Amino acid sequence: MVLPAESAEAQAAVSNSGVGGAGSVVAETSGGLTINLIFDAAAMVAPASFRAGIEQAAALLSAAISDKITLNFNVDYSGTGGGAAAGPDDGQWLSYSDVRADLVNNATQGDSTFNGLPGGSSIQSQSSVAVWNAQLKLWGVIGANDTTTDDGSLTFATDINSSLLVGVALHELTHAMGRVPYGPQPDIFDFYRFTSSGTLLFSNNIPAPAAYFSLDGGTTKLADYGQNSDTSDFLNSGVQGPDDPFNEYYTSSTLQQLTTVDLQQMDALGFHLTSNTPIVISAFGSTSLAQIGANYFLEPVGGGPGPELKYGGAAVYEGEFGGFAPIGAQITASGYEVAWKVPGTDQYSVWNTDNNGNYVSDAVGVVSGNSIALESLEPSFHQDLNGDGVIGIPSATHPLTTSPAVASLSQSTLDATTLTVEQLTSLRAQIIGFTGNGDRGSDQTDLHGLDLNSRHSNFVSSSGTLFSSDHTTTAANHLLGQDAQDGFHFADDGNDGTLIAAATSSSQTGNQASNPTAHGSFVFAPDLGQVTPSNSAPATDTLHYSKTVSADVATVPAATHDDASGNAFIASAAHDTIALQHVTTAQSQADLNDFHIV
Repeated sequence: MVLPAESAEAQAAVSNSGVGGAGSVVAETSGGLTINLIFDAAAMVAPASFRAGIEQAAALLSAAISDKITLNFNVDYSGTGGGAAAGPDDGQWLSYSDVRADLVNNATQGDSTFNGLPGGSSIQSQSSVAVWNAQLKLWGVIGANDTTTDDGSLTFATDINSSLLVGVALHELTHAMGRVPYGPQPDIFDFYRFTSSGTLLFSNNIPAPAAYFSLDGGTTKLADYGQNSDTSDFLNSGVQGPDDPFNEYYTSSTLQQLTTVDLQQMDALGFHLTSNTPIVISAFGSTSLAQIGANYFLEPVGGGPGPELKYGGAAVYEGEFGGFAPIGAQITASGYEVAWKVPGTDQYSVWNTDNNGNYVSDAVGVVSGNSIALESLEPSFHQDLNGDGVIGIPSATHPLTTSPAVASLSQSTLDATTLTVEQLTSLRAQIIGFTGNGDRGSDQTDLHGLDLNSRHSNFVSSSGTLFSSDHTTTAANHLLGQDAQDGFHFADDGNDGTLIAAATSSSQTGNQASNPTAHGSFVFAPDLGQVTPSNSAPATDTLHYSKTVSADVATVPAATHDDASGNAFIASAAHDTIALQHVTTAQSQADLNDFHIV
């Protein structure tokens, strides 16, 4: 049997290097497939990262394939140019009818991959099939776990980027397992290589005509095959995408794990897939969260190994924390952050881990999806964790269009739940009824331009003032009813500013006082209570209150009269009043633009 050209190239490289000596055989297995990596002399003196990359790729394959067979592969490390070559080293000719029977009879229950193969003694007029050692071991034609057979050889250039080596090794190891073309008599790979519906390509000539991978007789295209490098590889511009590790040319963005179509290709070669097939849960930013079996791994998106997720030094397993399951991960300066969710509920949490993936602390405890604490972490995950369609705090918390009269008050706006402050140092107003529990529905103050990462805050309970500074700018918020620093939650507003959310309910229920140094009041509570702004100045003050107090500005005159001292007195209910000291009813009604109903 004539071997594929890449097999001969790899065999020659191994022969030129010589045996690797003691410790040169490394077995990778997950209980099913065992791959014996036999490193030659050159590979044994290569950087440890080279052998680690080959071993990781073999581990991925052994986790993906459940067949209890042992494959012996020679591995070489030589040459430059970034290339690699591999193929099977031995095989036999079998009749097509026997091969079809072996494929159909050994298929996983429910797997219809081989049902479409034609019956009879030939396929497209060919009655013999080249079957490589890996498949011969599948069917017991040769010893399934014979460690003396030479099943395949691989050679890798010395200048392959280590971050891309796992993907390259997956590509070459599967060539050695039989992912190679043949012709004019086919091998098993050729059974699913079509040039058109119903027409197979039995040739290993280069360049090759356009062909594609299909499991339904050529009707549905799953991937396009290459034409210039290796005709068993996928075409980089094909329907399977430009980053598949089975593509004929690898790039800096080549995936470092098997894709769905890769696994379909291996299934079509006769191998059985296992439930331990790696599942990529998320791959945003620079970190991929993957599940292999019941365990989780934090790996670079660009390739290379990463740590296993751990708790108390032991690997985290699926279901360990009740209904919580990890949904995203991202590398940080001190390790990783890992987001969790209970599927089908509105419960989330976020971990901090060290560089080895071991749990250190809770970045966020158990919260709902609209928690500002959770949403403020979404940009660092590069992921919409809560599924609201926005990465970060939704824009609904940012200012709405308001009238010029409102905007003139220290360039601040109130949209019923969020007070947005454009000019921090000029804000002189009382903030009333600031309440919430720290989630997105809480009352909020958005301090534009105040850097969250450099922020220092101090709450002075005697004056009800929260001071926030980033060493460049200081903002002073006068809040009625708040009495502790822990009554506030701070987050990034997504626009280089700081969002302050009420984390506890105000300790006072009414608006019983006003700050004489503040121009205007921002009222979050639906009820006014009794408010008496002193030193009221219609030219500079703007009154903000809820639609539950007054439906619109037109209702204000009817609710206003002078009290016994000649002060304008606005009353919407027995317990909701505003007394404007030193301002008459006539003066207040001359400046109705100063009233803002939210």
